[in-house]
Amino acid sequence: VGVITLFLTACLTFVDVILRYIFNRPIRGAWELTGVMMVVVVFLGIAYVQNQKGHVAMDLVIDHLSPTLRIVVDTAIILLSIGLFVILIWQNFVHVLRFLQIGTVVSPDLPIPGAPFVAIIVLGCTLLCLLLLRDLFSNVAEALRLGLKWYHWLLMSGGSILFIVLAILWMQPTLWQPSLLTVG
Repeated sequence: VGVITLFLTACLTFVDVILRYIFNRPIRGAWELTGVMMVVVVFLGIAYVQNQKGHVAMDLVIDHLSPTLRIVVDTAIILLSIGLFVILIWQNFVHVLRFLQIGTVVSPDLPIPGAPFVAIIVLGCTLLCLLLLRDLFSNVAEALRLGLKWYHWLLMSGGSILFIVLAILWMQPTLWQPSLLTVG
């Protein structure tokens, strides 16, 4: 579905560019439609790419680490990823409920409901989290096989958990009121 949607997005963009520059008649809502189509492409494909181990990885440093440090870093990254995607699932689920209540549309030019596309984000991130959990369990098994010390386990989990907790606290508007400049 994602690949077909990507192809259709490219076709829509091509036709829109031709109509815009040759006939001065762009397709109304093409920009918004392209945006929701990219949501479909990205979030229906994100779990598949994880399953194929196809996400971009900067292994410039990791390849030079010992197996013990490599598993520590990889596990910490997986834990951090799980935490961040759980936050993304939670926030987008809240948006789905809000969109269902108020009936939000993608744009005035194109009355497409927004809830299904935000639900695709929730679905894609949930599937990704399940695959990350699988990878986490695999790494924990490898860490047990390597006989990691207590400080390795603390390093793997402590930093990631602390970062996730701080990210959740950052998102609480009642705790503090950051300015847009601070957030930027």
